[in-house]
Amino acid sequence: MYEEGEDEEEPLPDFENETLNFLEDMRCAYKEKVLPLERKYRFEDFYTRPLNDNYFGPTALVLLV
Repeated sequence: MYEEGEDEEEPLPDFENETLNFLEDMRCAYKEKVLPLERKYRFEDFYTRPLNDNYFGPTALVLLV
């Protein structure tokens, strides 16, 4: 079934780096496309304030035992 030399594992993809790139892309898209519309139509007057950079950053998780 298995031959010698087949037990080499493929390296795992770098999900952390991909996640950070995705978050950065989302932050840029929000600032370039959505935020100008929110300001134009005064969205914060009737719903919420504009999102800041902290919203798009990775959140720290703490597990207390």
